[in-house]
Amino acid sequence: MTGLLAFLPLLATVPAPYPVGFEVRHAVDHSRTFQDQGPHRGRPIAISIWYPARAASARPVTFRDYVEANLRRNEHGIITSEERDRVRRQLTDAFASLPGFDPAVVDRMLASRNGATHGAPRRSGRFPLVLFGTALTGPAYLHASLCEFLAGHGYVAAAIPSIPARADQELGINGKAVMLQAEDLRFAFQELQSHPSVAPGKAALAAWSVGGVATALLAMRNSNIAALVSLDAATGYQYGRDLLADSPHFEAEGARAAYLHLTDSMQSARVPKNFDYLEKVARGPAYLVEIPALNHAQFTSLWAVALETARPSAASSAVRAAYDQVCRVTLAFLDAFVKNGWGG
Repeated sequence: MTGLLAFLPLLATVPAPYPVGFEVRHAVDHSRTFQDQGPHRGRPIAISIWYPARAASARPVTFRDYVEANLRRNEHGIITSEERDRVRRQLTDAFASLPGFDPAVVDRMLASRNGATHGAPRRSGRFPLVLFGTALTGPAYLHASLCEFLAGHGYVAAAIPSIPARADQELGINGKAVMLQAEDLRFAFQELQSHPSVAPGKAALAAWSVGGVATALLAMRNSNIAALVSLDAATGYQYGRDLLADSPHFEAEGARAAYLHLTDSMQSARVPKNFDYLEKVARGPAYLVEIPALNHAQFTSLWAVALETARPSAASSAVRAAYDQVCRVTLAFLDAFVKNGWGG
């Protein structure tokens, strides 16, 4: 374990060299049944993709665009008003416990402009892939700002949402759900190999919370994964250690990807930390970085950027600044171990 990153000198703020494009690839895994009725019974996986682009005159995407990329559509391919209302309620409920929360913040958040352009022409060349999982009940836009940041610096960043085992079931948080997301990530990784902007060869995985167990297990089975980013993921907690240990796919010898664990400085008896993955399991270079100004939820763009942009204050500015550090550390780590190869 290394407590101080050897590549910290790379963290000087540098403007993103590329504009960013955004698109969604609607893929179907026909090898796994999602529903028994209808013309399409395979498992639908919507892959949100941010890529280096050429300058475009089209309007930037709004946060609403990212949200609606994940919404269910009816048999005519249309997002219903009921579905939009359902997701708005979900966002409102997620933030409702915040002191003095005003529901109008959700409307401002949905209307906010982001840094990508929908369907912008791709920049020539091919770029390393960074594939994001979510927590086991999360949307693909959970890390949208970090994905934009990485695409602007020469990566293809892609993300998938959490999807239940079947259309008539709820999302779960257990070992079965972990393996389900690992298989979804495996499918998305293979699907993205044909994307015109994705470079063949070494790639990276990233995730927050319980999703980190799924990415760790996938990395053990895929030798093309050169780097694993934990955004305060479960690989730094006791419950994540237990989920890994209980998985029949856990294979420590396969944990050869470089590993970065970003976390806060808090300690909780209810959710105790555990660094066994970093100290005992990881076979490659492993790094621990504390960002004291953030809490667990704020290691996601949804909480640290989208929410805080919609309710500006001195406190939200501090959160944004700390999340900027998350972005820069992640970029430096990926540059060292994906673009340059093992710190070369």
